[in-house]
Order: sequence, then structure tokens, then C-alpha cells
Amino acid sequence: VPGYAFEGCYDTRNGSQCFAQCSPSSIQRMAATCGQDGAWRYNNCSVDCGRPQVPGVNISLCNETWNGGHCPVSCAAGSVGEVSAVCSANGTWIHNGSCTADCGTPQVMVNDPSNPTSEGSESSESSDTPDPAYNFSQCTDTTLGGQCAPTCAVNYTGQPTAVCRADGEWSYGGFCIPVPQPCVTVSHVAIGTAAPEVVSPTVRTTGPRSPPAFVQPIVLSR
Repeated sequence: VPGYAFEGCYDTRNGSQCFAQCSPSSIQRMAATCGQDGAWRYNNCSVDCGRPQVPGVNISLCNETWNGGHCPVSCAAGSVGEVSAVCSANGTWIHNGSCTADCGTPQVMVNDPSNPTSEGSESSESSDTPDPAYNFSQCTDTTLGGQCAPTCAVNYTGQPTAVCRADGEWSYGGFCIPVPQPCVTVSHVAIGTAAPEVVSPTVRTTGPRSPPAFVQPIVLSR
């Protein structure tokens, strides 16, 4: 097209696009689209918003960047929500909706250094093995700010908590620790072990104790 300098026209396959600025000081651009017949189709100069700059979204499929164009926007991995973007006449995007961090199902790992149940253990389990001491089945709100109070398994006690952060990670507080077990009653002592000290009871009498009787030996004569 005379008078227009198209840039980025490297992909000349069917459906590909490239653009030219309508004037040096204009926010309008002309788009050229390759048709199935191998000919370029040109639209009139219109406002071009460029690609939207929205943190936490995927805009890889955003091609309609001129006035009135709708841009398919999806939340990036680790986020949930519904977002839409429309190019306005003044060259800016109008955004609707938002993406919110999603932390997924919370888990405390067996070999997590901050997990007290792993202290002093020589577990052969990998670091990505969930600790069975924690039950997160009641943690249903996994989005930003979501809180839950996991329960401890049998023979464990504690008041653990979990809060979903803006970076998509869980922040944990409190832990499940083993319940102290009572000592086993000793019924006998094995040979070679120290026996418990036995104290004889003191016998009290009502009067003075009598000395032991002296027995006179009997001598038999022949």
C-alpha cells in the first residue's frame, strides 16, 4: 500500500497479519491480513491498542488489537477467574474481571525442614511425599486469602492452619506432633538389669520388745 510502511510481515501464510502506522503521531494503524486466495486484505486506519499488559493473564491469542476488538484473555497458571479485554476508541484496553491466585490443595511434606514430625528422622521418602499426619480434606477454599484448619491424624495432636497467599503458595502455622505415649508397666525385671529398690515396712509394737529366749542344751549321759 503506497504511503504505509508495514512492519513485521514475515509470516505470509493464510490468516497471518501485519500492521502499518497510519501517521507518525497517530495511534491508528492499518492491518493487512493474508487471505486464502493468497492476496492481502487491508482494513481502514483504526485505533490500535497494542497487546494488553495485564499481570497474571495469558494474552497469547490476542490478535484483534484495534478499536472494538475483543481479546481472548485467560488466567495464567496458578490463577483462576474470568477476564475480558476490549480495545477502546482512545487506544486503551477496557478490562473486565480479574484473576485470583489459586494455591491448590495444601500439603505438608514429610521431609519439610519446618515440619517437626520430620526432625531427627531418616525417612527414605522423597520430599514431595505428603505427611500422613495432616488431613486437609476440609480445605475447600484454595483461592487468595482462603483459610482452613486441617485436622491431625490419630496419635497426633496440634492446631495447624493454612492461608493461601497472593503468590499462589500456602502459608502454614502450627503443626501436628506425636501424642506422648505413657510408659509401659514393668511386671518383672530381667536378669542383669537394675531392680527397683524395695523398702520394707516398719512394724510398730505397743510395748517393749522381749529379748529372745535362751534354750539350755540337754546333755545325755550313758
